[in-house]
Amino acid sequence: MKTTAISLAVAVALTTPLLAHADTVLYGEAKVSVDYVDNNRDPDSYWDVVNNGSKLGIRGNEDLGGGLSAFYQYDFSVDMTEGGNFAGLNQKFVGLKGNFGAVTLGTQDTPYWKVLNVVDIW
Repeated sequence: MKTTAISLAVAVALTTPLLAHADTVLYGEAKVSVDYVDNNRDPDSYWDVVNNGSKLGIRGNEDLGGGLSAFYQYDFSVDMTEGGNFAGLNQKFVGLKGNFGAVTLGTQDTPYWKVLNVVDIW
């Protein structure tokens, strides 16, 4: 519990100055399901609350003038079934965009993941 409170306090302290800017967005997704696990009619069958990729993040951009803009994204997983504890980093990058296209530095989704993510069978 202390770790969650400290993490939340640090996140708020670091993002508060960014939220004052008009082009900053704080976003998230809570993906949780209630599943019934049936072990072939075994008495050990049970109901379970499962986290399915919940995340929280911040992203934004800043116009630098002259046709250039800087942008950033910091996205991390949270485990909603364990009190919202930090579960790992997803995308985290900064970039520069202009007439030439965009250049980024950091960790991002791969093209393979982006293609697979288009098809959502659920």
